[in-house]
Amino acid sequence: MRVLQSGIYNNFIQDQSSAKAEIDRLSTQISSGKKIEHAYEDSAVYVDTLRLDSEINALKGVQDRTVKSKVLTDASDSTMNDFDDALRDFKTKLIVAANGTMNEDNLKSVAEELKQMKSHMVNLANSSINGQYLFSGSAVNVKPIDDNGNYHGNDKALTTLIGESTQAPYSVDGQSLFLGFDNSIKKSVASNVHLQNQNTDTTLTANDKVEDLMGSNNTAHFYLKGVRHDGEAFKSKITLNGSDDISKLLTSIEESYGKDTVKAELTSNGTIMISDLKSGNSMLDFQMTASNEDVNDISTLNNKIDFTKTNNTTNDDKAAFSKSGNILSGNIAMADGDAFATNATKLSAISSSSLDGKTFTMDITNVNGEAKTVTLNLSAASSFTIDGNSYNIYDADDSSGVIQTSADNFTLGQLNNVVAMVMSDTLPNSNDKAGFDNAIKEAKKDVDVRLNSSGALEVEDKSGNNAAISFSLYDNDSNDFTKSASLSFMSNRAVIVDNPKIDFFKDLDTIIESVENGILDIDANSANPTNPGLKNAISKLDGLSSHFAKEHTKIGAMSNNLQLANDRASTLELNVTQLKSDVSDVDIAEAIVQYEQVSLNYQAMMSTIAKVNSLTLLNYLK
Repeated sequence: MRVLQSGIYNNFIQDQSSAKAEIDRLSTQISSGKKIEHAYEDSAVYVDTLRLDSEINALKGVQDRTVKSKVLTDASDSTMNDFDDALRDFKTKLIVAANGTMNEDNLKSVAEELKQMKSHMVNLANSSINGQYLFSGSAVNVKPIDDNGNYHGNDKALTTLIGESTQAPYSVDGQSLFLGFDNSIKKSVASNVHLQNQNTDTTLTANDKVEDLMGSNNTAHFYLKGVRHDGEAFKSKITLNGSDDISKLLTSIEESYGKDTVKAELTSNGTIMISDLKSGNSMLDFQMTASNEDVNDISTLNNKIDFTKTNNTTNDDKAAFSKSGNILSGNIAMADGDAFATNATKLSAISSSSLDGKTFTMDITNVNGEAKTVTLNLSAASSFTIDGNSYNIYDADDSSGVIQTSADNFTLGQLNNVVAMVMSDTLPNSNDKAGFDNAIKEAKKDVDVRLNSSGALEVEDKSGNNAAISFSLYDNDSNDFTKSASLSFMSNRAVIVDNPKIDFFKDLDTIIESVENGILDIDANSANPTNPGLKNAISKLDGLSSHFAKEHTKIGAMSNNLQLANDRASTLELNVTQLKSDVSDVDIAEAIVQYEQVSLNYQAMMSTIAKVNSLTLLNYLK
């Protein structure tokens, strides 16, 4: 077989190109330290490098985010330390005020100091860093606490990504901190009338007789209205003989709430205290009237003993909502089981019984200053009546727009809508769903009706008319003990002694008030009959301090978690970087050896080819 010169030349060109490419590749590897420069050189190495680069960037991102998040967490931790110090100083002053030796002027002086301490704590609550408020939840641009102690943030903690689909919180929201629940606290409420033994003119005890309380040996009837710890309202008429011990009354009260759910006791100052046996519930309530008269409707009683009295002259569920500025507030929590109700909650669920046939009355003064009476009729086709005109209440979920809401499907949101309409004096211009919905829309511009942080109904006048608004809402059968209990929204009921529901700055205000007015104990005749007094203030403050300590612990745990996430990401970054190096970095020593070998081979090939190309016919013949 004859080998042509052209074939030899072509082979030379190919070998030269291959060798030259290999030299260039090795030279590039040596200079760059990388196995490849372009994806086409080795797709497997290229894909692995991209994947590892992505992992390294993600781990660096975790480190950056945790460092930034930890700045806010550490600032929160420092602020909580200041809170701890402030609460400790507050308690020291409170103990001094509660020792019973201070005169009126001294107590007022201490109260002023406590107010300054409270102002300091408000400032701490409004702490910010880098323009972000620490305790506003995710609403970091909103100042959390106003001058009245109201919270304006939200209940969402700030979170940061510390892993694939793994979020870590790094803030304690103000809703939990200032308005949260302490599930270790058991709610307790008490009457505020100091009961006396009518025969000895001494404080009543559990060993005294019913006749000692009533002043006669006749049969006594105790009309009890309350709310069980699960939020269920109830009525109970307890009938006792004059010779029965007061301890029997206390046992009967406990049985009315449900076996082994509460403890009823007579305190040393003659008040009745009801304590929940289960911690974390905030619904418990108590109201009782006693008489020798046996009636169905307690509003007809002529001679009675009220166990709770307040400054409000209406001592039943018809009491008007309390007023603060342009806001009216009830004092009965709306609960659905263990949780507060929402707009979607049916009123029948709150009352734990059917509301079919129930009638509620609203006595109002609207935003125009006009006094009105409104009747809410709950039935198969619910409606409300005002000024002699009746308006249908339509089912919000009915697309046909013709179905009226039935009693047991009537929701809290629908009640709020009706209240907004009558309080704003914005009524439907047509008795159909379109007119009803339009009236709701317009009414909400002037009146906002909602549940406050304590779960009670609240009405806010947004009209700017500055009218002397007022509002009460009550079941027409509230005082009829032949009818089942349904709903109460406001009542002159028991004094709250302890409560798992935290309203931090309002609780401080109550404590300061007890100092300022020298209220040592629960007393219907004190400056504020609903104030639990200095004797209970210290334990309340201890509860607040305990709640803060628990939230402070959360901050510490968050800070540690962020540091661990940062350390873990740093370690993983080193590991992945090493792995990437193994995948993409070249062994320089080995590359140099290969480079020298290929270079020698290339030079040898070039020398050989040069000799071949220099051969002549004469040389060939030789």
